[in-house]
Amino acid sequence: ISYGDIEADANSDKVFMINLFQKRLIVFNGTAATATLNGAGAAALAPFTTAYDILSLPGIPAATGAGNNIRPYAIKIYKGKGYLGVVSDAMATQNGADLRGYILQFDPNNIAAGFTTVLTINFNTWPTAAARYWRPWAITWAQTGGDGTASNPRDYPTPIIAGIEFNEDGSMDIGIKDRWGDQGG
Repeated sequence: ISYGDIEADANSDKVFMINLFQKRLIVFNGTAATATLNGAGAAALAPFTTAYDILSLPGIPAATGAGNNIRPYAIKIYKGKGYLGVVSDAMATQNGADLRGYILQFDPNNIAAGFTTVLTINFNTWPTAAARYWRPWAITWAQTGGDGTASNPRDYPTPIIAGIEFNEDGSMDIGIKDRWGDQGG
């Protein structure tokens, strides 16, 4: 239904995509001649595409809190390693203590081997100096304290780890997007 981040690996002919609805990591291997792929249907593309169910791979963190979900979005390939950004949404519990972010590392040549967590973000306490905090994901106006009308708008920041980049010194930059801007806008 929709895709999150898309990353082309500069050292291979692979393109990595996050399918948000299926929670899958899709890898497209573009080794076929471009003319073969132009206008190709599903049958022609299938041999070049592999899908991995992110939630079934080893090392994926469990969602914090009963009924909450892991939500993948960001993908980055850097120096032969893959990085995936996911959020434990706290949607079911509506408990800010259950809202977490993770940066996971994987081998792009052996995705089935799974993930290693390299960073955990506790959104309930970060950023501590801000006047407002990240909130659990919501699916109804009532969960946000608003009713969806112009007379009762609501500011309700909910995090998505939307981008991962690396600086020249190897330090990681993490882009955190407010899902509410997409959802409530």
